Amino acid sequence: AGPESGSLAQHDWYCLHLVESNQKSMLYLRALKAFLDAHGSEVVVIWLSRHGSSCKSGNDQYPGVSAAVKQQFWSTFRE
Repeated sequence: AGPESGSLAQHDWYCLHLVESNQKSMLYLRALKAFLDAHGSEVVVIWLSRHGSSCKSGNDQYPGVSAAVKQQFWSTFRE
């Protein structure tokens, strides 16, 4: 959950680019998908990490988040 959120979810995913987003990441990713659907020749590259580290993996990349929770998040990309 976000820092000022009353969410009951154990983990909610937000965007961070020096400032945490106001909405969950899927809202932005769905908007990006709609843009790409409307502009088929465009290419967008997204890199997801924790604090911009490309060296960390597994539990070091997102400490305290189980593999099952991460897989649940990534499975929403198939929607």
